[in-house]
Amino acid sequence: FKEPKKYKHAGGAVKLKNMIQSYFYLLRDKKFIIF
Repeated sequence: FKEPKKYKHAGGAVKLKNMIQSYFYLLRDKKFIIF
């Protein structure tokens, strides 16, 4: 079973968005800890 390319691409975009979001949350938390 192969996923349609469009579906795969959308899933990748969502994954990337979540990764960036969690990365920014991490940075924000570190800022609070440092300062």
